[in-house]
Amino acid sequence: MDSFLREAILSQKTLTVIMRRNIALFCANSQRYCLYPYAFFA
Repeated sequence: MDSFLREAILSQKTLTVIMRRNIALFCANSQRYCLYPYAFFA
């Protein structure tokens, strides 16, 4: 279970970095999704 939690945390951190890098693209493609990454990773 511990290894699973570590994997999940690591994956979330990686996704957070990806989301932050692509936030401008999300906003440009659709204003509706602009705040989604912030809400999801808050």
